[in-house]
Amino acid sequence: MGTQHYDLVISNGRVIDPETMLDAVRNVGVSDGRIEAITTDEISGDEAIDATGLVVAPGFIDTHFHAVDPFATKLSLRDGTTTGMDLELGALHVGDWYDKKAEEGWQVNYGTTASLNFARLAVHDPEVDIEEPIDFSNGPSYLNESAEDGVQGWSVTRSDIEQMNQVMGLLDEDLRQGALGIGVGAAYMARGMTSYEQFEAQRTAARYDRLAAIHTRYHLSSQTPTEAPIAFDEVLTNAMLLDAPLILCHDNDYGWWENEEKLRLLARRAITCGESTIRTMPGRPW
Repeated sequence: MGTQHYDLVISNGRVIDPETMLDAVRNVGVSDGRIEAITTDEISGDEAIDATGLVVAPGFIDTHFHAVDPFATKLSLRDGTTTGMDLELGALHVGDWYDKKAEEGWQVNYGTTASLNFARLAVHDPEVDIEEPIDFSNGPSYLNESAEDGVQGWSVTRSDIEQMNQVMGLLDEDLRQGALGIGVGAAYMARGMTSYEQFEAQRTAARYDRLAAIHTRYHLSSQTPTEAPIAFDEVLTNAMLLDAPLILCHDNDYGWWENEEKLRLLARRAITCGESTIRTMPGRPW
């Protein structure tokens, strides 16, 4: 039998596949943009890459990708990241955001959440004129502008019912325009965002069967050892009641081991119940 021939061959690399736990030197054959073979057999291709001494792996997915600009994406590719998404902060005016990213010609796969922080900015700081999509790349200038009158409303002002409805309306519209979920930088607005507004944001995402990615209320507040687990309990309880996906964007505070134990117990419970949608990894989505 002749040697198999492919469009592209990556040979002699250390192939690592997290799904199958493969970690061995193999040859990889690619045709029509799809991996067709991972083998020890000799294979040939129209194009060949000798990966001796290198790692061959699926492209990494970074869900905490604040460097949302074309230059940063070039750097991320050199780290093996082929999908970069700032799910923690997210964006406002998501439909226009996708159009802008397409025009910029990103070299990685991209996506975003609807931003609770920016939605609160639009409602609580109406003096700030927002006429473009905003994300981590340009959002800080708008957040700083909101302080010029002496009050950063998005951070310290509690929403009344009408304001909360306006905020959720903005989030809902951005979800309708393709946001992957809702990003919540809760620690930056711990004084202004009530626990019920946090719950409503997670519920708004849950209505679309989409995730909430949350930088919890007391992250990096290390004065009281119980604060980090309490902040985690707030969003975990919401997620369980709503049967909705959750990303814990940081899990490196005092008490992180308590958070991890709870996630493991939840995963074990899901397996016992025959569910397959809940998974846990340190600092990763469950």
